[in-house]
Amino acid sequence: MKTQRSESPLSIYLLIFTLPFLVLYWFVPFLSNLSIGNDYQSYGIRNQMELLFSIKTGSFPLYSPGYALGQSSIALTWSQIFHPIAYLASIMPGYWSGKALHWHTFFKMLSLGITQLVLFIFLRRLKLNMVFSFLLS
Repeated sequence: MKTQRSESPLSIYLLIFTLPFLVLYWFVPFLSNLSIGNDYQSYGIRNQMELLFSIKTGSFPLYSPGYALGQSSIALTWSQIFHPIAYLASIMPGYWSGKALHWHTFFKMLSLGITQLVLFIFLRRLKLNMVFSFLLS
């Protein structure tokens, strides 16, 4: 008779969900002053705040000067005008008063954890080994 380790899927799911915060501990938002990269905070957050502010006030900018000598604001991929994370971050407390980078980094890391968890569950349903599923996800 074989003895199988009974691992709680909830504990494994929780580990996978929090893995980005554990692996990238040196720039966990609200606990560190470091960020993911220099261009990440220079262009993306500023453009995102400009676009979301204009949408919040009832207008929409057609042109955004600045990055690459300016371009159509719809083409600003870093501002993520069509991404739900940008709108979710904008309603968080402190977003408009200096914590936009922290909230954006938090939701980026959270989305990494959710994506890895969904991929892990998908690979497990394909009957792959747990270790192999974890490494592939």
